[in-house]
Amino acid sequence: MPSRSEPTASSTWRRSDLKLARVHAKVAAQRHDFIEQETTRLVREHQTIAVETLNVQGMAAKGVRLGKNVHDQALGMFLRVLAAKAARAGRTVIAVDRFFPSTQLCSSCGDRTGPKGREELHVRKWACTACGAVHDRDVNAAINILREGLRLSAEQLAAGHREDRSDPVAESRNACGGDIKTGKMPAVPATPGDGEESGTGGNAKPTAG
Repeated sequence: MPSRSEPTASSTWRRSDLKLARVHAKVAAQRHDFIEQETTRLVREHQTIAVETLNVQGMAAKGVRLGKNVHDQALGMFLRVLAAKAARAGRTVIAVDRFFPSTQLCSSCGDRTGPKGREELHVRKWACTACGAVHDRDVNAAINILREGLRLSAEQLAAGHREDRSDPVAESRNACGGDIKTGKMPAVPATPGDGEESGTGGNAKPTAG
């Protein structure tokens, strides 16, 4: 029996707490279901997927305006599940450094005239001052990330090929039909013209090719 000085939970408080717990459980289940379905779709439909590495802890830190939204989106979980499924399916996931200026680069001419940093996060559509192309912020960044990912992937393949050529044993094994996986690299998506495109509304940009 609690003493008179100890507060006791009323039946109303217990009912409210249970109701809140059910809401949180429902939201968590919906988030998990979305991540499972979307990562499965990406891995099934694409051979190479380029993602931007994000400082999730920094974005979700206290005092940052995006903190709660970052936690709600579960960006870190999305990337972990995507990488695990891609590895099991033999797909390639290329990580593009978060310091790559994907938002600032014009995907039409390559000029660095786009919105910069957190202070211009509110800019969702912009026109390149060099070529005049009008871009959706997220679509433009996704195109740049995919191109950079394919470039990094090509560099890795070339480096691996040079290592094989310098290793007589590996070269002999390749010539004899060794365990070599080959695949056609997807083409870079068509560069958008002067028209506007609708974006995805997020800053984490997994892009697939």
